[in-house]
Amino acid sequence: AYGKAGQHWTFWEIDPVVGDIAKNPAYFTFLRDCPAKVDVVLGDGRLTLQRAPDARFALMAFDAFTSESIPVHLVTREAIRLYLRKLAPGGLMAFHISARFVDLRPVLRELARDAGLAARVRVEGELPEEMIKAHKNKSTWFFMARSEQDFEPLKGNPEFKVPDAEPKASVWTDDFSNILEVLRLGGVKGP
Repeated sequence: AYGKAGQHWTFWEIDPVVGDIAKNPAYFTFLRDCPAKVDVVLGDGRLTLQRAPDARFALMAFDAFTSESIPVHLVTREAIRLYLRKLAPGGLMAFHISARFVDLRPVLRELARDAGLAARVRVEGELPEEMIKAHKNKSTWFFMARSEQDFEPLKGNPEFKVPDAEPKASVWTDDFSNILEVLRLGGVKGP
């Protein structure tokens, strides 16, 4: 729905059934009607992304972290290195991390620091009471870029903030992660 003529969008989807549903105009017409060129790649995003050309993507958005099952292998030192190879100069990585029981902000902050990247976080403002009663959560996004200059288009927008230094978290790798450090006991009403 956001794609414009002349753009090329690629979606990675691990579940072939979800891919089939998204492509079926009896259910959704977003892909069919999109004026951008759209590809849907089926399979594990990290594994299939390895085959994509380097320095290709101006924006890489990751939206796999909002359920109660976090795909840890997508937020490790090694994963960030892969994403950087695929990210175009001046590009941004955006992670949607609105999970109810896990706060990935400290993990992503430490991964950005470890890789020498600039970072911003955006937490949606207050939600209306009816949305809170319907169990809606605020949307939280974490952004990474190679340099502060890459965030220039966001300059002056107070919603995009430098991440807090606390709480601390470990740098997650393919060999180590600690979900207990970012667990929210009892859940939250919003990030």
